[in-house]
Amino acid sequence: MSRLGERIIASAQQQVGAPFEHHFKPQNLCDGGRVTVDACMERGMDPESGFDCSGLTIASFAIVMGLATADWPQDLRHTKQLEAFAVAVPAEPGDVCLYYSANGRTHAGIAVTATTAIHASGVTKRVEQGEVTDMYGDFVVIKSISAAALRQLVLNRE
Repeated sequence: MSRLGERIIASAQQQVGAPFEHHFKPQNLCDGGRVTVDACMERGMDPESGFDCSGLTIASFAIVMGLATADWPQDLRHTKQLEAFAVAVPAEPGDVCLYYSANGRTHAGIAVTATTAIHASGVTKRVEQGEVTDMYGDFVVIKSISAAALRQLVLNRE
């Protein structure tokens, strides 16, 4: 495991037990994660009000990178925006995993092992570490973004 991966996992583990919160519901201000409005950068990314899945990922990386979540690039805020950088290769510890369900949902988490992740679960309404499940059926595809690649994407946008 890379040192970056270790640090990202440790950062995410600090949030285990924090509440889950969709940042865009009941209003769909961001068109299901296709665009980012200022409000997207204010909700779903902290342990007090709760995390959404991509918000937990962002917060975990931001801490390791020494960034405020408000300084995270807006065009990398949602899982739909991160999809362009995901590849169908097994994740290494600390990488971002994108989980795709048969009904078109996408979920994100931080890989811990080949079969477990730290993620903000809409099923349990908490940040948890373990096997990732979906209330609408099994995930049919899992892709990943290496921790180093996401770090570089963020640095290139600053």
